[in-house]
Amino acid sequence: MSVREATLEDLDALLELDAACFARPWGPEAWREAVAGGEIVLVADTPARGLACANVIFECCELRRIAVEPGARRSGLARSLLRAVIARARRAGCERVQLEVAEGNVAACSLYRAHGFSSVGRRPGYYRNPPDAALLMDLVIVPKP
Repeated sequence: MSVREATLEDLDALLELDAACFARPWGPEAWREAVAGGEIVLVADTPARGLACANVIFECCELRRIAVEPGARRSGLARSLLRAVIARARRAGCERVQLEVAEGNVAACSLYRAHGFSSVGRRPGYYRNPPDAALLMDLVIVPKP
C-alpha cells in the first residue's frame, strides 16, 4: 500500500472514488482546483483505491474528504491516508487538524478517535441524505506555548 500526492492524471480516479463513496460527489472542476491549487490531495494505491483532501488555512488544516472504495475498506487505507494528512499538516506548520463527520458514520468516528481527535461540537440536522448530525472534531498537533 502506498500513499502519494495526487496529480491531474488522477482526476478520473478521484471522480470515480468520490462518486462511489459520497451522496454528493464533487465535480471535475472542484477536484481539478484542489489538485492544481495546492491543497493536500492524496491517493492510496495504484490504481487509486482511496483519497484524501485537506486544505491549510493559516495554522489549521481542514480535512475536507477522506474515502476508500467499498471493496477496500477495513484494509488500513483510511488509516494511512489520515496519517499522511496529519504529517503534511505538521510540515505545513499547522497547530490542529479539524473535520466534520456524520454522527452515524461509526467507522469514520472510530478512526478519528483512534488517532486522537475529540468532538468539539455538533450540528443537528446538518446532513440530509441520509438525515444525520455533523460532529465537529479536532486534533491538536502542535500545542500552543
